[in-house]
Amino acid sequence: MDPYRPTRDTPASTARILAGPSRWRTAWHFALLVGLLGVAAWAVTTPFGYRMRVWIGLLAVPVIFDLVRTAHEAMLPHRVTADNRGLELVWAKKAPWRPWMRRRSAAIAWEHLQAVRTSTVSVNGVGTTELMISWALGPTIVIPDGTFSGSAESLQQAILDERDDRIEAPRREAADVAGFCSDRFETPRTLRWRPDRGQRVAATLIGGLMIVGPAWVGFMIGGTAHLMLTLPGVLLGAFLLYLGWSASSPRVLRLQAEGLAHGPAEDRLTLVRWSEIRFARPTVVNGQIVRVRVAVKAGPDVALSGNYGVGLGELAAMITPPLSVVLRARAQPPSAEPAAPPSP
Repeated sequence: MDPYRPTRDTPASTARILAGPSRWRTAWHFALLVGLLGVAAWAVTTPFGYRMRVWIGLLAVPVIFDLVRTAHEAMLPHRVTADNRGLELVWAKKAPWRPWMRRRSAAIAWEHLQAVRTSTVSVNGVGTTELMISWALGPTIVIPDGTFSGSAESLQQAILDERDDRIEAPRREAADVAGFCSDRFETPRTLRWRPDRGQRVAATLIGGLMIVGPAWVGFMIGGTAHLMLTLPGVLLGAFLLYLGWSASSPRVLRLQAEGLAHGPAEDRLTLVRWSEIRFARPTVVNGQIVRVRVAVKAGPDVALSGNYGVGLGELAAMITPPLSVVLRARAQPPSAEPAAPPSP
């Protein structure tokens, strides 16, 4: 039996609203539909002929349906609420071939939450991102981007952060994960960012062509006006060169007893103590880990991407080891010292 019940009327005192309705999207969509109906009304009153009026009237029918649906959607509640028990979602979904919305709600206990991920799909040739929530007591919940305020990626991050703060963080603190990491890296381990040579070669070729080409054209034609026309290409090429040769993540990582030290060079490292690290979460795109987000309690997060000599998943497990690994290590008895040989 599911212990969690919706908090629709009396939310718990620890409840936090993660997302609300997407008012700007609804207002923009509503204004666009009103504008289309205004154009259709003008076209009907203009002497284009009876047949043209019939076609315009037929085309206006789905616009009217969508207008009614948008107004109905604006009147329905949209929110994502989290508390110590779990997650509650309330939203509206389109009813096929009907000019109204269907109200949907789900209450998911934290222990039943299995995965929160995003997926990009193509709808009528236009790519859209969907939020997919898998849980143990029902089918996967799929919510299109734009249903709530904020993007699907930001809502995914907010849900996972909330679960970590309410469920995982107290468990890690009780198991003293920070102390485990301090003992584990009593002998420091240094990792260095390894640049992608292929990316740098491609950025050099493309950026160089975009710099040399417009600069040569501007020099041959001459004049201030032609120089101003070629200057954007030169600046764009220089920007591509900068992106290809600069590292967006720290170049040096040092895992030591005090904490995680990161920075562009060994003499310019910023220390984040183990007790200040909330978690290190991998970001998965199309089944591959593309970056690791190290969340810090006080201060900016640290984003790690690229090649550090170890896999990004392994790197995340080194910074915040799984609780099972810590408990297993705590349960193991210390190795006994070998007995001294008997004296002759």
